[in-house]
Amino acid sequence: MIAVGRIAGTYTVYSNTYDEPNHIAAGMEWLERGTFTFEPQHPPLGRVAAAVGPYLAGARIHDAPSFGRAAKNVLYGRGAYVEDLTFARIGILPFFLA
Repeated sequence: MIAVGRIAGTYTVYSNTYDEPNHIAAGMEWLERGTFTFEPQHPPLGRVAAAVGPYLAGARIHDAPSFGRAAKNVLYGRGAYVEDLTFARIGILPFFLA
């Protein structure tokens, strides 16, 4: 549990990694549209887990015309960048615990 606390303590300190919005957007596509066409070479489980929190908070990719635009919409579209990124990162904690 100490490790979980240490990990979660960094959520509001560090900005997103280079590919984090892409992974979240791919999971969001599955939640929102029921499709998985954004970068399908990775399995959807982890991506959906990262997207559930922002999705429940109200983040959406809407009708983004491209993968890049969807990735931007998922973290910046609602104006709650830190909150949405934190929710996405919380979705990955069960994988660490497993």
